[in-house]
Amino acid sequence: MSEIHSFIEEARNKGLTDEAIRDALQAQGWDTALIEPAILGIEVPRAPAEQSSPHRAPQTSTLSPLMAAMQHVLLWFFVASSSVTIASVVASLSGMNVSAQVLASMIAVTLITFTPYATLFLIFALRLRKTPDLIPGKVWSIITVCIHSIAAMIAGITLVVTLIVSGDYSVWVSALLILILDLVVVATYVLATFAVNLRRVRKIAVIAHLPVLLLLFGTLFIM
Repeated sequence: MSEIHSFIEEARNKGLTDEAIRDALQAQGWDTALIEPAILGIEVPRAPAEQSSPHRAPQTSTLSPLMAAMQHVLLWFFVASSSVTIASVVASLSGMNVSAQVLASMIAVTLITFTPYATLFLIFALRLRKTPDLIPGKVWSIITVCIHSIAAMIAGITLVVTLIVSGDYSVWVSALLILILDLVVVATYVLATFAVNLRRVRKIAVIAHLPVLLLLFGTLFIM
């Protein structure tokens, strides 16, 4: 005797009506197409709805909540401090009076925030080799993409307006560099989080992320 028939027999021995038995089976997840024949006494050689239910799509692997949070929060601090540093360095190069102490402090803050972020991102990149579908936290990545997309739009608008009105050299250079920085971040996290199927492109974006940032700021600091 199958499981569903055993359940129906026990329920009837307890005095339950067919309607009550039908409701109980539906609550357990049995398909209606299996319940009706069983109540009529027709053999149903199938298991409960757990076996007949559709397979769930495999879940994407992600970093631990703490590591994902730390990686993104450090990224936000790094980009914020970097934007200020870019503006200060370019202003100094264009002849504005920016003290060496201020520039040194800005560069130090940028390096201090970049080092732990780079470490966590490198850990993510190394784990990605063993787990190709690993993502750096979906919700955190969405927040990061939104924040830096807005920053990129602001930098882009500033760049265009400054070029149109023939504004100060330091303003449009700073806006251009900040725009590039934010676009690098947006492109990296869009591909790292939402392009799991594009493994080759995603791998290139993850590998190139830190070298591109180092090239950008290495050039700026040398200048």
